[in-house]
Amino acid sequence: MRTKCVRAAWSFALCLSVALAACDDENNENDGPVVPPPVDESIDLTASEAYANCFIVTEADEYRFATRKVDGSDVEGIVSVDWLWSTKNAAGNPLVSEVSYKDGIVHFTSDGTEGNTVLAAFDAKGEVIWSWHLWMTDQPELFAYDEGGELMDRNLGATSALEADGAASFGLLYQWGRKDPFYGGEKNEDSGDGVFLRARESTIVNPAHASLAWIAVQCDEQVGTVAYATAHPTTFLFNSPNGNKDWLFTGEDALWDNAGKKTNYDPCPAGYRVPDQAAWGNISSYNVDDGPNSDGKYYTTDSGAKTWFPLCGHRWGDKDAGKLGYVGAYGTMGCWQRTAEGSNAAMFYTMYGTYATAKYAFNRASASSVRCQKTN
Repeated sequence: MRTKCVRAAWSFALCLSVALAACDDENNENDGPVVPPPVDESIDLTASEAYANCFIVTEADEYRFATRKVDGSDVEGIVSVDWLWSTKNAAGNPLVSEVSYKDGIVHFTSDGTEGNTVLAAFDAKGEVIWSWHLWMTDQPELFAYDEGGELMDRNLGATSALEADGAASFGLLYQWGRKDPFYGGEKNEDSGDGVFLRARESTIVNPAHASLAWIAVQCDEQVGTVAYATAHPTTFLFNSPNGNKDWLFTGEDALWDNAGKKTNYDPCPAGYRVPDQAAWGNISSYNVDDGPNSDGKYYTTDSGAKTWFPLCGHRWGDKDAGKLGYVGAYGTMGCWQRTAEGSNAAMFYTMYGTYATAKYAFNRASASSVRCQKTN
């Protein structure tokens, strides 16, 4: 009896298996072959889950990144992402195309031209809620400072570290505490020139967002805020009438350093941050010398290694209201540090002649260079 029951159960299971297989075959014939989901073959700039306001793009390709802030928090409320401004390629066009956004991920294509682009995230009202800098350059090398740290071999935004490459070594300019760059230029904006003339000559602003073109606005209680600056990444905010040496109406000292931690407003790529004073080591007038054309300086270590500082000038934050000055021969340059100095902020500063120091205080509203420090 037991044997008959086992055989009956086995026969039933076999019939059920055949019936299910036939059903699967019928479904497959009706639905066609199963198609696997597409594989995203673009290069993931945030694959290591290290987030930043700047991404280095070294070659022509398709890329993607997660829309998160430096601390890993999501940028909320994004409806679309588009390029905002870009340096130009040989045809006079932006360096990126096919910018798209979906489910917290931005995709874009780089044409491989060296330069700089800013992508902006927009909300349902069409207002900017965050932005990211794409730095198209070869991977910067590190330079070790005697008794100091390791910094990039070039300014943030520069596409060269060499004196021979002229303005390609200048990089971009930053108001202290802001994450978004301003374009500088190859020469001064003189008294007859409009503010941002050099930026308009060398960059293109997306016509779809023409209201976000390069402009300078005087700081007041309404516009002199971090929120306004974030929503207006191409608006230069110069000193308010109340005498603040700042683009903020009420100063904030922790925008680039929060109890020793990198902040959401730090402009450097992942693994780097705006340097502190100690990173500059023993740099001083004794080991910084003029270049042969008086348009830059060389710092030389005790072992004879050299790094180049172009005299790329500043955009002034005071009465000159954002104009570019002191560029080139007999000019000046400053590289921000992440710490405040009273109502000013600290920087490495040098100029034509013998002066060079990492203990300089400068107007926070002025836009100056950044040379990023390696952190890990």
